[in-house]
Amino acid sequence: MIRILRFSLIVTLVVLASCQTAPSVAVEDLSGTWQRDGSARILQLNENGTYKRANSKYLLEDSPAEVGQFQLEGTLFTLTASEEGNFCPGKTGTYEVELTEEGKLQFTLNEDECVDRGLNLSEAPWSRFSP
Repeated sequence: MIRILRFSLIVTLVVLASCQTAPSVAVEDLSGTWQRDGSARILQLNENGTYKRANSKYLLEDSPAEVGQFQLEGTLFTLTASEEGNFCPGKTGTYEVELTEEGKLQFTLNEDECVDRGLNLSEAPWSRFSP
């Protein structure tokens, strides 16, 4: 009987350990301007759920490559480019997002209707940008 109880306890602990989920990320943690490591590419995430992407800091305000809306649920990051934009108009992408121990932003592609954006976001981590 004791063996059965021990076995049940071990199985329960293993199941509970495997059910752990990644910690949620808050929009406030992501808000700000980020630069992709090894690149001039810039990503600006705003607390109101809007974003801009540009090929350099000089293009972010006047000529962003992409603008749109994003949503964050736990670690699921969904973004949709505006219909008026030049890059991926109206297309949606979903990613798992993580803030690493080093404070970098890491996107892992789930799926994206815009292949180029998927490669751009998930190719390398992003660091906080300070001009």
